[in-house]
Amino acid sequence: SLIAASVMSKKIAGGSKRLVIDLKVGNGAFISEIEQAEKLADLMLKIAEKTGLKCSVALTRMDEPLGWTVGNAIEVREAIETLKGKGEPKFVELCLNLAAEMICLGKQAKTLEEAKRMAQESLESRLALKVFSRWVEAQGGNGGIVADYSLFPEAKIKADFLAEMTGYVNYFDTKKIGLAVKSLGGGRDKKEDQIDHSVGVVFYKKEGDKVSKGEPILEIRANSYDKLDVADNLIKEAIFISPEPLEKKKEVVRKWLRN
Repeated sequence: SLIAASVMSKKIAGGSKRLVIDLKVGNGAFISEIEQAEKLADLMLKIAEKTGLKCSVALTRMDEPLGWTVGNAIEVREAIETLKGKGEPKFVELCLNLAAEMICLGKQAKTLEEAKRMAQESLESRLALKVFSRWVEAQGGNGGIVADYSLFPEAKIKADFLAEMTGYVNYFDTKKIGLAVKSLGGGRDKKEDQIDHSVGVVFYKKEGDKVSKGEPILEIRANSYDKLDVADNLIKEAIFISPEPLEKKKEVVRKWLRN
């Protein structure tokens, strides 16, 4: 209940009238079980209803990285590539679903199907990209990053993580992958810690993909060989390969809850 109150109080204090929440569920999320997520979502919706806030909550999978990157600058770059029509399909699907829900809550469309078409059109016309650039500038940033990737910080070291056996990617422990990125400097242990925005992980393979022994599964981007070694050891514990193919989990949004 404290988590629900904390999340919702910030939105209410900010003056929100309509809200779409993407609540992650899985081994890389704060909540790993869907039943727990449903209880938290229900509390959020009850708080929203009492304050007159129209709200929807999407319970979405976080059992593997949704896109191709984990890190600060490289995730922003991937977001821009997505707005250019080059996004990872699951990530695009999630974005379109969340956008469609918000369009409907904002009464700009009568049905989710119509709203999703509107979101798709804004993506294909690059209107969404232009709005993103203006949004960056409104916050004091350089909107030119959408065209000039040299403005992003680059890590000095790029090292491939290789498969130790032939088989299929069975499972990602996304929490440990997150810890690996933090060990590179991509996150904080204390509030005063400085974040290295250039470091992170770029994936070549996703859950269910076939991989040969010695083939790269991902690339680690670092600025220190000592930190690279720590991250490499954490990633070894985070990726599981099986000899037999597995059925890929298809759903991105596992469940919607609305008030």
